[in-house]
Amino acid sequence: MVGLLNVLLRHRWLVALPALIAFVAAAVVSLRQPREYTSSTAFVTQQRRGSSTLSGLAAQLGVGVGVGDPMQSPQFYVDLASSRTLLNDLATTRYAIRTDSGPRAGTLLELYRPSGPTPARRREALLRRLRDEVRASMAQQTGVIRVAVTAPHPDLARQLAVRVVELVNGFNLETRQSQARAEREFIEQRLDAVRGELREAENRLQNFLQRNREYANAPSLAFERERLQRELSMRQSVYAELAQSFEQARIEEVRDTPVITVFEEPEVPATANSRNVARNAAIGFVLGALLGLALAFAREYFAQARREDEGDYEQFARLRRDAIADVTHPWRPVARLLTRRGGA
Repeated sequence: MVGLLNVLLRHRWLVALPALIAFVAAAVVSLRQPREYTSSTAFVTQQRRGSSTLSGLAAQLGVGVGVGDPMQSPQFYVDLASSRTLLNDLATTRYAIRTDSGPRAGTLLELYRPSGPTPARRREALLRRLRDEVRASMAQQTGVIRVAVTAPHPDLARQLAVRVVELVNGFNLETRQSQARAEREFIEQRLDAVRGELREAENRLQNFLQRNREYANAPSLAFERERLQRELSMRQSVYAELAQSFEQARIEEVRDTPVITVFEEPEVPATANSRNVARNAAIGFVLGALLGLALAFAREYFAQARREDEGDYEQFARLRRDAIADVTHPWRPVARLLTRRGGA
């Protein structure tokens, strides 16, 4: 332990100097980072109505339908907020902001001006930046989705957060309406088919009653009448459920009410995000100190090796000088080789 402390004290400036340089460099780099602002919003999803009725109806018709809808899970909205489609729409929307130099308006490509030799490269650079600036998370207990958007201007951060909610809601409205349209078309086809089956069941029962007015006195006829009545009742039940589902699908097809409930509206952030100057400076100090320690122990090791075996060290130093000389003067090895061959 005393030997280690002696090494540190002997090379104290070799340890302290890299730590101080890294400390100052990390602090300066952190202070030179541009200011950023974060605006957040939170919302919950509304469960779609009528799905259980449709699942039960499909089960009666012998059609297998999955119980869970992935688009109803909160994790779907978390993935949607960072999807390429949504980020691309976010980038092509025009925004108007107020800056110290005056009002500015344009898309994010015009406001951020990402670097790149081609428009496609600049768009990719912008999408990579947006993936880092748009962060979505979900509360496991409540299913609340929280979206936080970071931007170089406070008003732009709020507008981006509002736009994310609008895009999520618009995507869900369009998807819900398209699904309702497909369900309405399917149910309409089944409704026509079941209507015809119901009419046939009614005709069979009507014909039976007209031919067999005294069916109650014959057991076989009574059994046949009950069978026809059961078939008719089943067709009536299926037809009634199809008619109800058809009306519900028609309503869902034109419904334009929001499918998410925002309970925390995005606001203009009052203060900028912390640049973590103290943390970054402390990390730089530790890394610089570790580098200084490595240099100190390396220097001590070579000094001790030199003291223990002066001959090997001197030979190493001479060979190192010769190798450097051969690299800087490549004609010297060739001249030595020719001289040796001429003497031989």
